[in-house]
Amino acid sequence: MSKFFTLFSILSLMLFSCKKEQPLIASEFGFLNLINQTSYQKLLIKYNNVLLNEGRELQLANIKVPAGQGRLSILDDSGKPILDTLYNTAPNATNNWILFQPTAEVTPVVLENNGSEEPQPDKEHIKVKFANFAPKAFAKPVDVIFYWSDPNTFELVEGGRINKIGSNFPAEFAEVLYKDGTYNIVLQIVDSETQQPVLDDIYAILSDPTDNKRILTLYFVENEFGSIITGTSHKIIVKTLFAN
Repeated sequence: MSKFFTLFSILSLMLFSCKKEQPLIASEFGFLNLINQTSYQKLLIKYNNVLLNEGRELQLANIKVPAGQGRLSILDDSGKPILDTLYNTAPNATNNWILFQPTAEVTPVVLENNGSEEPQPDKEHIKVKFANFAPKAFAKPVDVIFYWSDPNTFELVEGGRINKIGSNFPAEFAEVLYKDGTYNIVLQIVDSETQQPVLDDIYAILSDPTDNKRILTLYFVENEFGSIITGTSHKIIVKTLFAN
């Protein structure tokens, strides 16, 4: 009897371990397109702990997701969690996500609106999203003030500002005063509490061109050739992810 029970237990365990995940049961679905801009080569997408892209880890387009709200997880190919979030989609809707990670030391974030369909601002404003991917350099919150050069006096003119740059891109663009072309944007980064400049150089400029576009997605990142954070060994640059 004991041998029979042992054999039955082993067979049951083998069947259970070989059992595949049950497919999601839903009457309506939406779709997810995910652009991978991270250091991870393959990504697994799970919804309520059920794998959605089995066997096609490199194909992240038109992933069917049940309509409504659930828990969406993004994992590397070893099953290690990268991102876990609530996900909400309408029937037949398509959500376009960018999973972005400027360096391997920074946790990836999701960007939903890259500005390509954002209404253009007038000629005296720009629209900006800003994120801080230099947490070691900026241990305390910082604000960013935008400047342009007066064409007659060549002096810097203070424009709009964004307060307390977060560690992820905000959902919406901030519209800030900027009465010039964006080919030479100058920034001042100040401590949110003291309002004192935090760079040895006082000012910083964008490290890559924006082609004079006025809807910008910008971020800080540490770089050995960047501007020195006063009183530290950290150096940062300001980069453009998208310009529209």
